[in-house]
Amino acid sequence: MAGRTTRPGTRAQPGASGPRPEGDAALMRRARQGHTRAFAELVRRHQGRIFGLVMRIVGDAASAEELTQDTFVRAWKNLDRFRGEASVATWLYSIAVNLCRDYLGGRQARQRHREVALSEADFEPEAKLSGPPRPDQQFAEKGAAEALGRALEELDPDPRAAFLLRHQEGMSPAEIAQTLGISEMNAKVRVHRARRRVLATLRRLGHEV
Repeated sequence: MAGRTTRPGTRAQPGASGPRPEGDAALMRRARQGHTRAFAELVRRHQGRIFGLVMRIVGDAASAEELTQDTFVRAWKNLDRFRGEASVATWLYSIAVNLCRDYLGGRQARQRHREVALSEADFEPEAKLSGPPRPDQQFAEKGAAEALGRALEELDPDPRAAFLLRHQEGMSPAEIAQTLGISEMNAKVRVHRARRRVLATLRRLGHEV
């Protein structure tokens, strides 16, 4: 009814709130039509978690920031290649992981990348996830963040990415497979082997896990 108001302390009627935010798929459709604001919203939603993943893969904040920017530049240039077979987030993670592979391949040809301590202060607030603590948070609480960083560094880029996608991003084996362009079985194997190596390294360094 026109002019109807809600008394203080009462719950608004269904439909009284504003429109719901657009989903990623809808934003992607508009971005592919040339709507830059729709793409900017996708960047806003995903840049924190993309940065968090890239940071843990490459171990350098400045490089991670640049690779995160490159991820969205490449996504914008290749919007026509998005087919909707995976989620927008998975597609972006796939681009980011491939850029990390290229970066690490070039850098490792010059030098072994330096150790990085995976404390929460190293990452943007947007990169934090809600829900149960991630493995890196749990180890940080035990004072073993540097040990976890060392354990991750000892992994090759592909198993490291698989481990982080599973234990940091909470992806399913099917989503990891889509992101990395491998079979679901291979995704499971990579995660299992990476986790086994991480735990072995932590135990070797004197941490009970």
